[in-house]
Amino acid sequence: MAGSCARGGEQLKPDDIPGHVAGDDNKCVCGKLMPHGWTRYLVVIDDIWNKDDWIIINGALSDEKCGSRIIITTRKNDVAEECCRCTVGIVYNMKPLRNDSSERLFIEKAFGNKGCPPNLTYLHDSALPANISEDKDHPITADITHLFHLKYLDISGLPANLFSTDFSRLVKGIGNLQYLETIDLRGTPLSKLPSDIYNLKHLVCLFLPRGVILPDGIGQMKALEELKVITVDRYSSLEFLQELSQLTKLRLISIYMEREPTTLQQESILISSLCKLGMGNLHSLTIDIFDIWNDGSAMHCLHDSHGHSWQAAVQSLRKFSMKSGSFNKVPDWMGSMNHLEKLVLGVEEIEQKDLDILGNLQSLLYLFLMLVEYPKGGLTFRESKGFQGLRYLGTHCYPRGVMLAFESGSMLRLEHLQFDIYTCDSIICSSYNFGIEHLKSLTMIDVTIRYIKQCEDDMKKAETAIRNVVNKLPKNATLRIEKQSLL
Repeated sequence: MAGSCARGGEQLKPDDIPGHVAGDDNKCVCGKLMPHGWTRYLVVIDDIWNKDDWIIINGALSDEKCGSRIIITTRKNDVAEECCRCTVGIVYNMKPLRNDSSERLFIEKAFGNKGCPPNLTYLHDSALPANISEDKDHPITADITHLFHLKYLDISGLPANLFSTDFSRLVKGIGNLQYLETIDLRGTPLSKLPSDIYNLKHLVCLFLPRGVILPDGIGQMKALEELKVITVDRYSSLEFLQELSQLTKLRLISIYMEREPTTLQQESILISSLCKLGMGNLHSLTIDIFDIWNDGSAMHCLHDSHGHSWQAAVQSLRKFSMKSGSFNKVPDWMGSMNHLEKLVLGVEEIEQKDLDILGNLQSLLYLFLMLVEYPKGGLTFRESKGFQGLRYLGTHCYPRGVMLAFESGSMLRLEHLQFDIYTCDSIICSSYNFGIEHLKSLTMIDVTIRYIKQCEDDMKKAETAIRNVVNKLPKNATLRIEKQSLL
């Protein structure tokens, strides 16, 4: 977060902000400003990349109707639209630099006064020069080791036909680019990184496709703050898993576990490393598990018997995501995650009491639940059972959907609701409004209605009932309905 804040006509520099919060992310800056009586403010937030971050930031700002203003910059249209959806705002689309100006700026930053080597041309958001065209007969084969001053290398998302058959040649010698701070290789056919990657002492962000083999030695990357996605499987070395704990500046890590089940020793070392990171700067942890046997054996360390270990790993997290895994229920240790702002959780079976555990997370702003089973009577959000700060709630249960109910006085600050229903479920068919009319702050509702041909009339009734109740909400909420025929 960058910019200036104003109070009473006085402009404050970042160093003047109480508590020295300049540079903190998400709601920390705003959350520390508000207690100082700043009911009227000007906040400038630079370069937001995703909608979830805005939901968290917006949840931290007070709305006193005193003429406060927020200016946000982003590179993504959907983020800009989301920011304006919750407030009375406009999107100003800045015109990009002309091609010649962009190329001149890039060459100056990448090569200094030496100019661009003749065998390289400029590509992809001024991030990676390469000898390339969009002709399938001319794949990427450039030698990038000439880019001595390059700080940001991004070749993610390029069409597959642009890569040579031996993609590893492109990243050969990457360790010579001593000034690199960000490497983004997502979406590429890379299978292995060279060991000289660990020569990059200034590297802050490393983004990789799933399945990439990382050599031992990652503990040398002391400047690393964001690491995703690293793949952990039965072939991962114990030394590599142990070295993760040495990344003391790491704030974000994303782990993908695949293939055959990992060993207990691997899991023990991994969770030990996560515990050490959790007691440091780590605030965002994502774990995606692919269970090849579909028997819950992909990762043993998620069982409740390891709850004490997990508690040390996650108690300081602000973002935790595990869409799939071995959680049979909401574990008790989740009640200790007092700093948690965003939770994406896959659970085999959830009970009403599990909502009480999650509802007591006072900092929680964003909750998405992926469920397999839930109580026959559905899930009820009660007035006195927490979630008072929640801004986003999403649920998913395929194919039957989730029966939700909201009591009067529950979730007073909820702005965005997402859920799915199955119209052939006799319980859901008995009522379609779920108490949505009690959610007075709603501005967006996303509903997926699944049905079979024999229940098409029920689908239409559900759609009509939901539209009627949403139309009565005080904030003129936007309703988006997706209908999915299962047969």
